[in-house]
Amino acid sequence: MTTYNSNKCLAGVQPRLLPSAGGVNALSLYTQNPALATNDLVNMLNLVSDSSNPNGQGPTMQGITLDTDQLDSGGSAAIVLSLGDTALSTRYFSSISLGKTGGYAIPTTPAVLGYQPFGGSYFATYTTVSLATYTIILKCNTAAQTAVTTAQIRLATEYTYDP
Repeated sequence: MTTYNSNKCLAGVQPRLLPSAGGVNALSLYTQNPALATNDLVNMLNLVSDSSNPNGQGPTMQGITLDTDQLDSGGSAAIVLSLGDTALSTRYFSSISLGKTGGYAIPTTPAVLGYQPFGGSYFATYTTVSLATYTIILKCNTAAQTAVTTAQIRLATEYTYDP
């Protein structure tokens, strides 16, 4: 298993809410090169908690969209992906074959809208209250039969710090 990073995670900068803005939209990009193997991970986006925020400890998810080029040009077998986090690898998408033909999808699992990564008992898994990091992770469950190594994976994430 290898772990890769999207452009947002490589940059090391978390998208932030600007004063008087309602929400944040972040687009993360990852180019498959080399081909993803079974159990490989791609860190797509880091979100940060912020104890100085008067409205809460972190982001509230408003939407998430996965868009891929064709990642697998092979026969009937297909690359299978999931999207989640370190606690639950299928939090947003569970075993989808979107990469076989390429395309655009919204979450395939329930309770994404309004999800608060730093809320409730889940927050206890982080080491600090202020500026803890939550990473959205793409997991390759099944490798491509014939990988397209220049294919791109895009993740559009919408969230707010105003619960």
